[in-house]
Amino acid sequence: MLRMGTASMVLFMALIFLSGGSPAWAALEDILYESGKISKEEWLKAKADREKEDAEREKQRNEAQGGVVTHVQKMAKWVDSVTWSGDLRIRHEQFWRDQPDPATGLGADRSRQRVRFRVSPEIKMGDFKAIVQVGTNIAPTGTTEGDQLSTNATFDNAFSSKEIFFLRAYATWNPSFFKPMTIVAGKILNPFYTQYTNDLLFDNELNPEGFAEVFTFKVTDSVSVFANFGQFVLDEKSGDNNDQFLLAFQGGTELKLGDSKLRLAVGMFDATNLDAGGINEPTVQQFNSRTTLLAPTRGSGYVNDYDVLHLTGSFDTAFMGIPLNFSGDYLKNTTGVISCVNNAGNLPGLCGGARIEGQDEGYEVGVRIGKASKANTWEFAYYYKWLQADAALSAFVDSDLGDGGTNRRGNIFWVAYNVTDFLNLKVKFFNTKPLVTAFCAGATDANGASAVSSCRDEINRIQIDAQFIF
Repeated sequence: MLRMGTASMVLFMALIFLSGGSPAWAALEDILYESGKISKEEWLKAKADREKEDAEREKQRNEAQGGVVTHVQKMAKWVDSVTWSGDLRIRHEQFWRDQPDPATGLGADRSRQRVRFRVSPEIKMGDFKAIVQVGTNIAPTGTTEGDQLSTNATFDNAFSSKEIFFLRAYATWNPSFFKPMTIVAGKILNPFYTQYTNDLLFDNELNPEGFAEVFTFKVTDSVSVFANFGQFVLDEKSGDNNDQFLLAFQGGTELKLGDSKLRLAVGMFDATNLDAGGINEPTVQQFNSRTTLLAPTRGSGYVNDYDVLHLTGSFDTAFMGIPLNFSGDYLKNTTGVISCVNNAGNLPGLCGGARIEGQDEGYEVGVRIGKASKANTWEFAYYYKWLQADAALSAFVDSDLGDGGTNRRGNIFWVAYNVTDFLNLKVKFFNTKPLVTAFCAGATDANGASAVSSCRDEINRIQIDAQFIF
């Protein structure tokens, strides 16, 4: 056996593993011999062992060429490339609440540490791609599915192991005979144009399930137009024909104005059959009006439909070489909503208590100065968000504003710095308040507290992140 130290052994094993063959092996033999780390007898024995392994490897290759083809060799015939991407984020998060529940203690100030890990291979096969993303997540109490809005795992429960879920699994087809079109199917990356921090309608970690068709046409060198369509399954009802879907369309344009860029889009997002019951989301967010408002759960039906008109736009430019981004969003639920203050098990469309009209709009505006993307780059940002109770499906909106959900307004600030091309540091602060505290009357939250804390509380929240991107 070769007499080498631990460091030499580690280097040796790494070279063998990464090279997959004898070149690194041979180079290491010669280096160790010439430096006096091994004797001539050990060097000769190592060379003999390597030659034996090379002969066996060559035999296997010859057998494969004669008809015994391995899975890897089969794949090589039709896979053009495999690329990998992912990230690892470590987070400290702190909450400060204005009015914790005095009876239960729920809603008190809290702090927690969390980790997010995601990795995604992308396999290209001619005009097709297969894309999978796996990563950390949590299964909320009473469910086996992962949270639809978050990929964080909390440091908790005595060093318990953390769960890994399929976050995405989908295929794309971009036919060579019609490059402006891409067809997507599976559990997919959100296909609709969104802003840098646009989570007014959809949380940025939401991955829809179903089909999408994406079209982009270049009209001139400075003008392009796009159209995005989506047909997504919200919930499949095994006992009847009232399956729930999200049918969506978005159209828009991108204009290049010298070194600046303007992008505008309008969309309609129609959730169907919501009167057939809840959509069984693993994480239930307040404050949509439901048929069981006193204790909304993942099975609670909705009082309203959600046919949401969404307008969004952004303008990118620069001042003295500093990137600037201005953006805005507006949405309106066009169904003529009924917002229930208290609804103890009444029929859909009715409220057991008082109603509050006009809870059907939301908007977000903001500016970002700089862009933290490469080593030694900074960015600063400020956004203001305002979202009424029944303006959008609370199951899908930003989970970080207050406690998540609707009926909330607030200020969002952050500063970020890229230490290297792959390491980003970020501090983000939320200062949020409820829009209508009357929605708290008589309600309970998922933990049975006598009033929904996120409804009555001013909540300040800070997130401190270190993210490694690869």
